[in-house]
Amino acid sequence: MFDEHLAERASLSEYFFSRSPLVPLACAFIAGLIIQHYFNSPVIWPLLILVLCTIGSLVVISVKKISPPLNIIACIASVGFVCLGAIRLASFNQPAPDNISNFVADEKVLADIQGIVLTTPKPEDTDAWQFSRFSWTEPGSSFYLKLENIKTNSGWQKVTGTVRVQLSGSADDIKPGDSIRAFCWLSRFSPPLNPGQFDVKKYLARRRVLLAATISSRDGIEIIKSSRPAVFLRVRNRLRTIAAQALFGQTLPRENANPLLAALLLGERTDLNPVIYEAFRKTNLAHFICLSGMHMGILAAFVWFLCKTAGLTKRPRAFVCIIVITLYVLVVPPRAATLRAAVICSFFCISVIVRQRPNPLNTLSFAAIVLLLIRPMDLFNAGFQLSYTTVLGILLFERHIRNSLFEMTIDRIKLFRKDSSELVFSMVWLRVITIFIVELLAVGLSAWLGGAGVLLFHFGTITPSAFLWTVLAFPLVLGILILGFLKILLAALLPTLSLLIGILATSLADFFAWFVTFIAAFGTLRITVGKVSIILILLYYCFLLIIRFGRFRKYPLKKTFFTAMAAVIILSIGFIKYRTTHRRGLELTCLSVGHGQAVFIAMPGNKNFLLDAGSLSIKNPGQRIVLPFLNQKGISHLDAIILSHDDIDHLNAVPEIVSQCKVDGIYVNSAFLQNANTFSTAGFLRNSLNNCGHQLKLLDDSFQIQQNPKIRFLWPDPNICSGNTISDNDKSLVILFEFAGKKILLCSDIEVFAQSNILSAYPNLKADLIVMPHHGSTRNLLDSFIERLDPHIVIISCSRSRYEKAFRPKENVTAFYTPIDGAVTVKIKADGEIVATGFAKHSKL
Repeated sequence: MFDEHLAERASLSEYFFSRSPLVPLACAFIAGLIIQHYFNSPVIWPLLILVLCTIGSLVVISVKKISPPLNIIACIASVGFVCLGAIRLASFNQPAPDNISNFVADEKVLADIQGIVLTTPKPEDTDAWQFSRFSWTEPGSSFYLKLENIKTNSGWQKVTGTVRVQLSGSADDIKPGDSIRAFCWLSRFSPPLNPGQFDVKKYLARRRVLLAATISSRDGIEIIKSSRPAVFLRVRNRLRTIAAQALFGQTLPRENANPLLAALLLGERTDLNPVIYEAFRKTNLAHFICLSGMHMGILAAFVWFLCKTAGLTKRPRAFVCIIVITLYVLVVPPRAATLRAAVICSFFCISVIVRQRPNPLNTLSFAAIVLLLIRPMDLFNAGFQLSYTTVLGILLFERHIRNSLFEMTIDRIKLFRKDSSELVFSMVWLRVITIFIVELLAVGLSAWLGGAGVLLFHFGTITPSAFLWTVLAFPLVLGILILGFLKILLAALLPTLSLLIGILATSLADFFAWFVTFIAAFGTLRITVGKVSIILILLYYCFLLIIRFGRFRKYPLKKTFFTAMAAVIILSIGFIKYRTTHRRGLELTCLSVGHGQAVFIAMPGNKNFLLDAGSLSIKNPGQRIVLPFLNQKGISHLDAIILSHDDIDHLNAVPEIVSQCKVDGIYVNSAFLQNANTFSTAGFLRNSLNNCGHQLKLLDDSFQIQQNPKIRFLWPDPNICSGNTISDNDKSLVILFEFAGKKILLCSDIEVFAQSNILSAYPNLKADLIVMPHHGSTRNLLDSFIERLDPHIVIISCSRSRYEKAFRPKENVTAFYTPIDGAVTVKIKADGEIVATGFAKHSKL
């Protein structure tokens, strides 16, 4: 501790270059990756600089009389690692000449391919979407295929590369290692069409998967050779079977406990109750059911303790830990976070084996360099960033936060100041428990400080209560993990004792599930900010580094500087939040949901509501499109969801939205409410909402969000639509917004009957913007409907397959098509200026 104190009093460069020399090298390597990623410079320049640095270093070393300062050597090495990072990323992103991506242009092509299956086909998760049972296609599956040949006009041709196969239906008979032939559509991945939507194209490109192979049915795949799994796969499958039998053998199945034990210990989350999983997500405790560094650290500490109890010295303990960690990695799913944690733990053990004092910062930096050398694009993934920033936060801040908390608690409690001989037994245990709680708080708070910036940048949320819930839940997780590991270990040696441990573990898991569900129902502090600038995130992390390593001779100056920096960051976040939730104009966004409709309307002020939310062509549109859009906009509260009618493509995203976003009311017209009492999609929606504590409300003349803009419900007319001869589409809501002299007409799915009646009832009706009726279908469009309304802009929300047949306006009308332009945002300013923008093509009017 005295050496550490002296090192911290030295300059910052000496602190890192002398004690943790791999930290600046890792930072330099990361800087090279970032520079190459954003500037894409020719590889000749970093290669030339690297050669010059190497030659200069050799010259300096060869001259014995010259003893260069440490800073100069460190700077030369850092420049070399910057070049090394740039060279590695350039080589990683350069496809081979025979790569499959060179055979496919922007348009999809029909192909006959051969390759080796790399992963087990993964079935589509249908539990997360309540309306999945109404999907017109059966659940699909996906796997990765390493290509070997493609059939061309001149015969089979050798190719390289990996494609992601999307299959309609199941593929239970296909396993890794099989050689298959597939008849498919090869296409490039499409960029996201909506703000906040997950970018599959960018995510897979970082893994060098550039193409998708779409197969309509299992009949499109022919197994050429069903190879026996390799020795590695056989050993891995056997280990998984043994671990599962040891964990769940001899115990009665428990509805919630067993899936939770499988998630915590084996990384299998497929059978986890959706309600419990949602509770973990709401409380920001999902990292407990995702195997990460915490699980690996607890396992390593548990094994280290057992080996120490058995009398082994440090080096044998380290060997045993590496073996156990390797076996555990073979048992659990090969996720990136698990592999990163295993590498970090292994490096700690290796430092013990080679008789070097473990330096956590050095070890973490070395692990980052090695992993980024293998997969350099992982640097830009949120999971990689979150893993390292949280661990770095613990390493840098945990000791200081712990000492501060001790000063405020243990050191100030008079009962704890006595000598240990004078303390009564109860006070000794109270002191031990207090110290344990303080240490947990220090670890949780330091980890939250490290990862808060990454969470804010990628997900637009701040969760101040996350570390507190983590501290409360950690003892339960620690007990479950230790009991689970102990049960697996004793299953073959002491089966009776293993059975008793299993009963205790399942009981503790049941209590843990109840505890997380209770916290989620009690409420969590989660602030949705929206999209923030990278500059603000960099400012936040610079602030943390200054707090940790800043040197101030005068305490008042230090206090003033820290207060000013914290105020700048807090005020900046508050300004972003205020700007996204308080507007002077009206903003309408028609999301790209394929064949369906979801229109978000942000009113002047802070009122927000959603008109319809559903899709026929996109599965689970609530989780995939609507909620990410709301998070990106910083919207965590909707004043209303208005459903135009009971077609499934207008409502099948609502249950997921209300489960994650606060909604004051869900409003429907009388026709919808009548159908909700029958066995229909409306009835299913009503039951789903009742389970969430929501009810459908009748939309009548008393409904008014605010006076400006003016909202008018033009249709349906109760006097005309009272009979059963009118179609459900013609009973759809038609809403007119009037703001700053501009009019917006939302037509839902009305057909010729409703269109003609609207024109008759409102002969002078005009609209500046129209969201076209029935997804732009011309078959159900009255010839004079658009001409009479005389719009300047029309928006057609349809699928890509119906784009060619969709409505085409005259020359003086601008049309936006959601499958081409993406989400269309229309802003009407207070002075009446109207601006329309397409998200995908960035087309603007």
